[in-house]
Amino acid sequence: MFGKKDNQNKKIPSASLVATQTQDDIYVMPEKFHPQQNSSIGKSLIVAMIILIIIVVFGGSYFLYDMWQQNQAEDSNANLAVGNTNANINLNTNLNQNINTNINTNDDSNTNNNSNSNLNNNTDSNTNANTNTNTNSNVNLTPPPISSDADSDGLTDLEENLIGSSISRPDTDSDGYTDGREVIAGYDPLIAGSAKLMDADYVMPLKTTFVRDNFELLTIRDWQYNILESIGEVRITTDTGEIIKLYSQDNSQGVSAINWYLGNNPGVRLSQLSEVEVGDLEGIYSPDGLSVYLTNPDLSKFYIFKYEMDALSQFRYPAIFTFIVKSFRLLTDVPFYNYDGASSGSSVSSTTP
Repeated sequence: MFGKKDNQNKKIPSASLVATQTQDDIYVMPEKFHPQQNSSIGKSLIVAMIILIIIVVFGGSYFLYDMWQQNQAEDSNANLAVGNTNANINLNTNLNQNINTNINTNDDSNTNNNSNSNLNNNTDSNTNANTNTNTNSNVNLTPPPISSDADSDGLTDLEENLIGSSISRPDTDSDGYTDGREVIAGYDPLIAGSAKLMDADYVMPLKTTFVRDNFELLTIRDWQYNILESIGEVRITTDTGEIIKLYSQDNSQGVSAINWYLGNNPGVRLSQLSEVEVGDLEGIYSPDGLSVYLTNPDLSKFYIFKYEMDALSQFRYPAIFTFIVKSFRLLTDVPFYNYDGASSGSSVSSTTP
């Protein structure tokens, strides 16, 4: 009975229910396996890949653009370097040493040395040396201004103070001759009569000791002097800085001082020259009175005096300059003459071999 009861109590599912259950058992799957979910994942992957490709493309483009800019900069620097190299190479790379020397020798003792040197130093293997030397002798035809002479006696105030004569009395010793005239003639303006200037205590003799062509002259005792044996020149420096130079040179043409001077200074006329005789020497003054050219009797030598003024361009000691020139004597085996040409009775031995 119990068995039957159980069988009776069991319910037999209906055909629709069985069909429903069977259908559910076959088609119902987890949501993660639904086709709609897989489609969303695929789309996301595609979008991600597209974004990645875009990033790669843009990154690569930026990288290529940056490399292109760097190459351009390097090319520019290379071109600039090449340009600089070309600039250094093509800078007229010839070493031209153009030395134009204009030496203007004014025979009035003003020497203007104008040296114009153009030197272009550009590195190159080609060296061109061009040397042009022009020597022009320009003579000052106008005498320079004489410094102050208060009493108009032919001695400047500086010369009067140096000698000790009066700057307000033209004839200090009242012997009838002006002070300037006495000094130029070789007489002492402080002592009336025939007192020689060479015997005054403010005057001294100066004698050279060259190998040859020695001479003697008178100068002011307080003035400095130098005997330059290496070049055969004497330099006397005044208290105010002017320099009187004396030197000799060969008279290779054997001409007189006048002809030599006119030949070297074509702009000068004979009427502009003053002749001078010093013992047995003959010569001339330059037109401005600042240079004297003497020749010896056999015309083998020139003896040249040059008075070089300072920047003030004033002739401060004209009378004393003439006195020095006229006291000049060659040192030979003959008596040394007084200023007026009379023999002093003493002889000076020549040091010429």
